[in-house]
Amino acid sequence: MVSTHSERPFLFLIGTQKSGTTWLRDCFAHRCRFCQWQEWYLPEFAAAIEQHIQTYSQGMSEGDQEGCARTTIQAGWQAMLGSANADKSAYPCVDNLGRLRPELHRRAVEYARRYFPGARVVVLVRDPRAVLNSLQHYLLRQGWPTRIDVTTFAQQWVLQNQQWRDDKPDAWIRYEDLKRDFKRTLKHALCAADLPTPDPLISSVFQSEYDIQRHRARQPEIYRTGTIDEWRDNLSTRQLNTIHRIAGDFMQDCGYCPQRSSRPPTIDRGKRALGRAFRRCTAPRPKLSRPVP
Repeated sequence: MVSTHSERPFLFLIGTQKSGTTWLRDCFAHRCRFCQWQEWYLPEFAAAIEQHIQTYSQGMSEGDQEGCARTTIQAGWQAMLGSANADKSAYPCVDNLGRLRPELHRRAVEYARRYFPGARVVVLVRDPRAVLNSLQHYLLRQGWPTRIDVTTFAQQWVLQNQQWRDDKPDAWIRYEDLKRDFKRTLKHALCAADLPTPDPLISSVFQSEYDIQRHRARQPEIYRTGTIDEWRDNLSTRQLNTIHRIAGDFMQDCGYCPQRSSRPPTIDRGKRALGRAFRRCTAPRPKLSRPVP
């Protein structure tokens, strides 16, 4: 049975775009209520209210400003969610799909804690190589320019996910664990979000949500293959090297192994041709036998 916001605290699902947050939202929707399409981006909403109050609150003390901001943000948030009690917001790592706001988006957990102290916060992280692969396919299907600045992508992925983890959400889970051990991982996340769920209901969620085919029929632009390692066949060596160089340390903290899981570096055709030519030039030449007079 889905509860309403009057019965329990707000829930925030947070992640980087193309990390599986829509899938996780659909799973959590068996226990709470989301706005179907909107992602309200709490940090941007709260920062705008804070700025407005600071600009026009002539004569108010700093404490009164904070109290006014808290009351306004809480009331506005509840008004935007309506009957829902949960929000899913996925933040961009590149500006192809939205405006980059690194000074705000990485503070999503912090803002949820500040203005909704009783709320539950769940962060979903995914291997950045898989995120980039999914993002490239999504842009291609939408007919948008597919050129992505991989350096910016890797930097933003680390900035967001590291800060979210360090701000101690109630649950910090990996997309890959949902794929490999769906029931146990989802049950852990639900319990951490103060939504204890019996095993029969977990099994029901599995039957309804795990098969990607069900979602693809409903939202083909969002759901594609739902696989873990497809990036191996699609990302270039240059893209992989860039991600490993910038995000490698934090990837290892997350349990992703950039060295062992990356495919061997390849050499382009021009370098191969030069190598063959060099070997031919430096190979020892056979001695010619002198003709017998």
